[in-house]
Amino acid sequence: MKSSRIRSFLYFARGMCLIAQTDRIAYLYCGTAGLSPRLVCLGRDVQKPLKILVVDDQEFVRRSLHSLLAEQAHWQIYEAENGKVALERIREIEPDVVVLDIVMPEMSGIEAAYEISQHTPQTKVILISSHYTPEETAILGRLFSDSAFIQKSEAGKELVPAITRLLRIKRRTRAAKA
Repeated sequence: MKSSRIRSFLYFARGMCLIAQTDRIAYLYCGTAGLSPRLVCLGRDVQKPLKILVVDDQEFVRRSLHSLLAEQAHWQIYEAENGKVALERIREIEPDVVVLDIVMPEMSGIEAAYEISQHTPQTKVILISSHYTPEETAILGRLFSDSAFIQKSEAGKELVPAITRLLRIKRRTRAAKA
């Protein structure tokens, strides 16, 4: 637990117990006054909620994608209305995946994807659009290594599997570094 950041605590006053959860392991500390506490490992690889940021200038699209993704257990969904706001939210919430519309005011999805790749390369990107063809965006997607593209009209059936694939890649990359 030396190098892991403690993410959450749960304290039980009567039993003098505390559950501390890090990114990978949950620990149970138990003890009574005057006795040294015992440390018990509750389990490895405790799954933390995955954070998904949906970025689109159309509120209806954001809400629809939010509803679709919120059906997945252990996924926390956040929203932003353009690329500029998305970059601020990314600094705050550190999402695992960002779903970015390509065509937006203030800062486009392409500009935001570039900034994400430069500043938070661990965050995976999925580009969505109703204006570009898959061939056009395949070229754009290659610029951002692990990114994917989905037509907005196909998001209902392709978005969840695409996010799942990117999360698998992210886990494999993280495991290889460990």
